[in-house]
Amino acid sequence: MLKLPLYSFILKKYNSMFDDLSKEYKITQAEIDILAFLYNNPEYKYAQQLVDVRGISKAQVSIAIEKLVKKGLLIRKADSQNRRCNILLLTNKSDEIISKIRKIQNQFNGISKKEISEEEMEIFNKVLVQIYINLGGKMNE
Repeated sequence: MLKLPLYSFILKKYNSMFDDLSKEYKITQAEIDILAFLYNNPEYKYAQQLVDVRGISKAQVSIAIEKLVKKGLLIRKADSQNRRCNILLLTNKSDEIISKIRKIQNQFNGISKKEISEEEMEIFNKVLVQIYINLGGKMNE
């Protein structure tokens, strides 16, 4: 049986890989996570989606977005279909840090999947999807 400390250990290892980047750009892990999420998932463009899908608290998302806007890495654009919402867009200024984030993510994936076959990854992914469904998740989300 997989023990809970494994999940927190994996997350801590992942986050620790961004320590140097965080210091270099004076940026928090939440800000890094938001930049990475918006880049890796262009279909999501609203703050509420960061809360719902990425699982970052509403307060953290709000604070991080404000900091990213002030740093010129993100802009808010009024949604023409819903004036209460802003569309979040990465700026050209974010390209350099996004490139470094992607490199770190690729390193993490390489390290974490070492000695795991494609077949094992496929089984792992199927199990995760089934757990998600069992807990009430919908596949079109």
